[in-house]
Amino acid sequence: MSKSKGNVVDPWAMMDKWGADAIRWYFFTVNQPGEPKRFDEKALEEITKKVFLILWNVVTFYKMFEAESRKQKAESIFDPKHVLDQWLMAELDALTKDITADLEAYHVVDACRRINGFVNDLSTWYVRRSRDRFKGGDSEAVATLGHALLTLSKLMAPFSPFLAEALYREVGGEMESVHLDRWPEHTEASSGEEIRTLMMSVRMTASIGQQKRDDAKIPLRQALSKAYIGGFIGQMEGREWMKDLLKEELNVLSVERKNDLRIHEVELDTEITPELRRLGLLREIVRNVNALRKEAGLTPTDRVILNWEAGGELWAGTFEEHGEALMASVHADSLKQGRIETAYSGEIEADGEKLWFGFNR
Repeated sequence: MSKSKGNVVDPWAMMDKWGADAIRWYFFTVNQPGEPKRFDEKALEEITKKVFLILWNVVTFYKMFEAESRKQKAESIFDPKHVLDQWLMAELDALTKDITADLEAYHVVDACRRINGFVNDLSTWYVRRSRDRFKGGDSEAVATLGHALLTLSKLMAPFSPFLAEALYREVGGEMESVHLDRWPEHTEASSGEEIRTLMMSVRMTASIGQQKRDDAKIPLRQALSKAYIGGFIGQMEGREWMKDLLKEELNVLSVERKNDLRIHEVELDTEITPELRRLGLLREIVRNVNALRKEAGLTPTDRVILNWEAGGELWAGTFEEHGEALMASVHADSLKQGRIETAYSGEIEADGEKLWFGFNR
């Protein structure tokens, strides 16, 4: 920046627009201390959207279910039973260990960048994969997420003091301020590294499989019969959770080994039978109805009666075959055929056939 060139940025204007923490975060993560830094306001917007807002969306999600955590208070270390909770605790422990070591060595850039990755994993993997558990009232999931957010507030405190303070208060910090609380401690559990490695393999394989779907122009909502994967499947012996996650991530009915495939390599059976087509339509209905529920301002505890009218056998067969699963997924007490006057309604079309659906609050 140079006054003579007229390109000086007013720091007060930037703080008023983006907050002091976004500016701090930018200078902590852009490059190593002592190196020249090219300031770009777009970077503040990116930090705000990809770190701070994503994190706050997770906090908002947690607050919807926070009452459940009263049933199972998360201590500094506890023993979760679900594999996703175990994985998150292992990732949190590794983050605590690595950030502590970084700060002891004055590696502030590395420490802060680690939080970027953790926030992304927390939102796009843990919360996304655990939504059904939260909606089903799983108190362990709520306690695990609350513990992770509370610990994260302490780890973020040196870098974003204001956001960390707000986060600490939102998730029930017991001290007057996060800056007065104790720094988190890490454990040396050997099982943590194992589950992190296994989960990384699952995520890598799922990503490759999803790319295969994109290449074949088959949307993820369309169920497929099988996914064949390489030698990595040997790690799944006795670990059904790995297969279950892959089946859900790839939307396939089964995962099988194929010896001539390399590790993590994926092949998909892309034949779509009428049964698979109806499974795909089930997901399409669920997605659209839940979007309408969100538009209506409904929470997971709000029940509806879903009315529907099918313009062909394809949709009618889907309701007949998957009615129970549909009701569970959209929080409906019943399904009623026939169009009525409703406050909220929508239409979907597939293979030239239309489906109307609607409900009242």
